Amino acid sequence: MPNKNEKYVKEMNSLIFSHDIEEQIMSNILKHKKKNINIYIYMVALITIFVCIIVIRYINVPNKMKSEFLCEEDIEKIGYVSNVKEFKIDVNNNIDNLEICPNQMVILNIQNIQCETSSIFLKGHLVGDDREYSLGYIVDKKYTEVLSDCTEEFVSNEMDIKDGTEYSLYIINCSNKILTFSGNVFANLDDLIYHDYGNESLRVEENSNIIIDLSGLSNSRDIEGIYVYNCITRQTVKFQFSRLIEYESQQEGIYLVYAMTVQGEIIDLSKYVTIEYSINEGNGIIGL
Repeated sequence: MPNKNEKYVKEMNSLIFSHDIEEQIMSNILKHKKKNINIYIYMVALITIFVCIIVIRYINVPNKMKSEFLCEEDIEKIGYVSNVKEFKIDVNNNIDNLEICPNQMVILNIQNIQCETSSIFLKGHLVGDDREYSLGYIVDKKYTEVLSDCTEEFVSNEMDIKDGTEYSLYIINCSNKILTFSGNVFANLDDLIYHDYGNESLRVEENSNIIIDLSGLSNSRDIEGIYVYNCITRQTVKFQFSRLIEYESQQEGIYLVYAMTVQGEIIDLSKYVTIEYSINEGNGIIGL
């Protein structure tokens, strides 16, 4: 059996020496390095592609929206909602300049509901371009749509309080622009004769006149309009600003009278209102 030295001698003898032997050796070394570099680049490329596939799959998998007040099945049923924003709010609290992003659902969970409450009422204004929205309520994590494809500026949403344990009102921005909501939430008491629509509400008899005298109102330059809202029929009448406005009520009802500024602020005008109603005896007019 040949030893190692004989093996090396044989290999050395097999080499063909020439004047460019050094160039041949360097060329072989560079080829070997180039081969190793190509393998390294190939491996890096494979790893990069693998990482990209994982990232793309992670991005494309939709994040499941979670809500404290709405069950997951109902969120999926709504379909066009991209995210949910939730607030806890007490009855008779104001909401100022609440921004609602496109395809966003805002849930207002009502806190501290009194046992004699028969319904919860949300009123206010939704300001923004290309306004489109839907309204509804949620009872014990199950939602009910009340109105859809709404475009009116004035928002009115009501929910009965019955056998549930948790109640919420919601607004969904169905447009592609940010909308801003300002308003308040208040309760109706369980009373067949009178429902409490807030301290600013006015009870008006049939065929009465609502006189709005704004001569004492300051900072009237920013007022966009004057509104008379019937809480029973949910109908709104809008007037351009004037120092004296008269509105005839054709039927008995509870009314809210307010102004709205160009900035979206709501101003209660109940203290500027006088109600005149007719009586059959003597055909006189009595001012309240």
